[in-house]
Amino acid sequence: MKSSRNVRRYDQGTLQEVPWEQMKDGAYVKAYLSACLMDGAERYVKNVRTKMEALAFDDIVLPVTINETEYENSYVCSPYTHYITYAKEELRMPMLEWILERV
Repeated sequence: MKSSRNVRRYDQGTLQEVPWEQMKDGAYVKAYLSACLMDGAERYVKNVRTKMEALAFDDIVLPVTINETEYENSYVCSPYTHYITYAKEELRMPMLEWILERV
């Protein structure tokens, strides 16, 4: 497995510095990420409050969501919501409560 030697982080202000022509599927990824970073994720996913950035690993660019205190955020970009908030909601399910009472 080839290890990544060149990792860069890009945000709204530095997105134009990505060498898109050197990236795998560069034109496609540029169109997708540019829209999310410049317009904000909320425009495309109503229950998401997050800061979008991009990480480039050699010739691959990936979207990244950055959250700090968005505790009621969608589970798709918030580990807190995924593991804590939704878990608490699941525990309130009558069938699950019944099962857990008997364990």
